[in-house]
Amino acid sequence: MSSNKSKAKYGLMDSLIGELLSSDSESVLGQAMLADNKIARGIPFRYRIIAAAFISKASLNELNSALVAHSCEQLYARNPYEATLIYAFNNGLSYDEWRNLLKESEHIRSKVNDEPLLSSSRISLAGIRKYVAKNSEDASDTYYETMHRTNSIQSHLSSASGDRKELLKYLLRNISEFSFVREITRYYFCKYLVYFLETRKNDYCRALEKDRGVQRALSRLSVFKVQSTLSRKKYAPSETSHLIDEAPISLSAIYDDFQSFYFEYTTMDWMNVLLERYDIYHLSESQKKDVADYLRSYNKALSEMTDNEVIAWQQTEMERRDAEADLEYSLEGNGSSSVPSRVGESFLRKVLRGTVDLDRTTFLSFLLFFDKESDIPKEHRINETRLRSILNNCGFPVLSSDREIDDFIIDYMNTDDPMTLLLQEAEIMAMSQENFYLYKSHLASKSKSSEWEKLL
Repeated sequence: MSSNKSKAKYGLMDSLIGELLSSDSESVLGQAMLADNKIARGIPFRYRIIAAAFISKASLNELNSALVAHSCEQLYARNPYEATLIYAFNNGLSYDEWRNLLKESEHIRSKVNDEPLLSSSRISLAGIRKYVAKNSEDASDTYYETMHRTNSIQSHLSSASGDRKELLKYLLRNISEFSFVREITRYYFCKYLVYFLETRKNDYCRALEKDRGVQRALSRLSVFKVQSTLSRKKYAPSETSHLIDEAPISLSAIYDDFQSFYFEYTTMDWMNVLLERYDIYHLSESQKKDVADYLRSYNKALSEMTDNEVIAWQQTEMERRDAEADLEYSLEGNGSSSVPSRVGESFLRKVLRGTVDLDRTTFLSFLLFFDKESDIPKEHRINETRLRSILNNCGFPVLSSDREIDDFIIDYMNTDDPMTLLLQEAEIMAMSQENFYLYKSHLASKSKSSEWEKLL
């Protein structure tokens, strides 16, 4: 089953299962995790753990514990693939039996629809607010609480037993509750995005009312595509509020603000410290490539230069900036902001439309950003207790000081001077010739259902 022909016929997951079944290793999980296993190398850790759980006949609790122990998210009840896995592990189904169940449920998966409120190209604050309200306990409450739909479905699937036809009927009957992404994570992302956007809107409306700081408040409305409309004439307060609510949001502007919040102080700092502390010729080839690729991504004029030439150019640029101490630099370098903005806009659109699952690090970084930039009642602010609850609800591993990123997040939430902490962390990592924790973390965000399709 491990031949190329077999892989094409059965898929990577089937090939790994076959290899694990024929392995003499005492530790099935250890064998699945081996980096020198050619088949396993092409499969993310999370799916290797699931494969090993089938072979070792693990329970659902044992599987989820193993996933969390390896910093992976637990099975998600509202994903149509993983809903059948929850049923399978609770009822002791073999891998082949689960595959048969998956085939039987194929017609159900074809009926799963994207959330229509956020599926259009014109995403507005009003639309996101409706999506959050629809998935909240009390839509009349400005500060929503999740409906815990995931827990309800998880509970039903965990207690379901016997006739598989009854399971399929349940899935079909509740098809509107299922999604191809981790919907609970999308919900929390949108909820705190609403806080962020409403803060910008409310600041502008208050500035108009007081007739003070209007231009500054208007500049902060760049996250909405409404500035030119509001600049042309003076509207009544209710009209202004409605125009902002219904205006398309600028995903590129939101992403730029996110970048500026973190990386104006970190990623450029990482690169500059690296170049200041280490001679170009003492960097490894991979480090040179990382720095040069980073610079090229923000300056197309460097695309034809070699890695050494790009780094030498940056060193000259740094010397020029040192000589002009009053000149501020930004993450985008020479003003080529279109590239990161387009990448960021595409990423955020996929998150809001529900076509990618936010990875844990990116999810955490956006929650912190939205929280720090928003006016939110104390009980809804992001702190250790609330973040642990959110991560647990989403099926992510909760905060642990044993993880470097979590240790940083905990310090960041508790410090009185977050920007200084960011600078210090960036310099420490730069001196170790490492990227900052959040650098391009969003590249890890993928669709779990798409991953299942590729593996199967």
